[in-house]
Amino acid sequence: MSNELSYYEVLGAEPDVSRDELREAYRSRVTELRADDYKGSAEERRELVAGVNRAWNVLSDPFQRKRYDDQLRATGDHPAEAGDGDGEAPAAPPARTTRRGRAAIGSATPPTPPTLPGGLRLAEPRDRGFAMLIDLAVLAAIVFLVPLAARPVINRTYPHEVKRLNALIDREDAANRRADRADERTTKADATIAVSKRQQDAAGLAAAEQRAAGARADARAARHDAKRAHDDARRVQRDLAPAQYATLGASALVALACLAVPTAIAGQTLGMRFRGIGVARADGERVGWGGALTRFALPVLLAAALLFSLPGLLLGLGSVLWWLRDAKRQGFHDKLARTIVVESAGEKA
Repeated sequence: MSNELSYYEVLGAEPDVSRDELREAYRSRVTELRADDYKGSAEERRELVAGVNRAWNVLSDPFQRKRYDDQLRATGDHPAEAGDGDGEAPAAPPARTTRRGRAAIGSATPPTPPTLPGGLRLAEPRDRGFAMLIDLAVLAAIVFLVPLAARPVINRTYPHEVKRLNALIDREDAANRRADRADERTTKADATIAVSKRQQDAAGLAAAEQRAAGARADARAARHDAKRAHDDARRVQRDLAPAQYATLGASALVALACLAVPTAIAGQTLGMRFRGIGVARADGERVGWGGALTRFALPVLLAAALLFSLPGLLLGLGSVLWWLRDAKRQGFHDKLARTIVVESAGEKA
């Protein structure tokens, strides 16, 4: 039997407690270690706080807690099952890691999460995922509403270009409809030609062929007109490009502001506030204006650079979702800004 304390004993909790009870035990232990009347040295205090954080990071994650409990049971040291009555349970042996610090395949225990300063705890993936969904819904509304709000301004600034563009679009649509109707007449005439040939009706055959030729000519003329209208509309759209790029820039700035401003002020986006998580610097300090702007500039600019198209949105989202594969749960934007997403002191909504 190992003389090392188990993670449960480090937190002063029983192995069968709920996560909420485990959280309370963790907070009580951290408060106790930070109390002014603590007798130990500063170095001993730091080591104990680091151990408490390690224990909480493992036991607060259901998957890691299950694997940890299984390891204790496999060694016969789980307090809930051990029969020797001494109540001790050793901490699971550390996982074998690669050069990048990740657990090697087949290791007995999950990788130990990084120890964070100031008693901070990494936000749970579930909470972070829900927060992202809320923030994405806000951003989608911004990308839709900003161009809608800018339309009257563009109409007043470029009245002739807007009027001509609308006329050309209507002309293209009308030409395409004429082409479709001509194709239908061609199909009917071809059917009449086939019947006339079977019935050896020379007069009917000649009339049907004449109708088919006229319908094909109408379809060609209509498609030609539609192409000319389309090309003219493209030229007018180039004249409106400055206004369109200004609208795109405004959408990006509003999106960046909606994410960065509340983060700089309160350390939380709207979605994070609902889920009781927040953003902090990797050293435990407040993220501040510089960190907030740096953190959100990367995904927003990646999406805006590709005109908020599907590839641009996927690229921006991918830079954020990298946290799912990262040991510190940092996306590329977190690494750039040196930030982490942690559980906030408030309760979840």
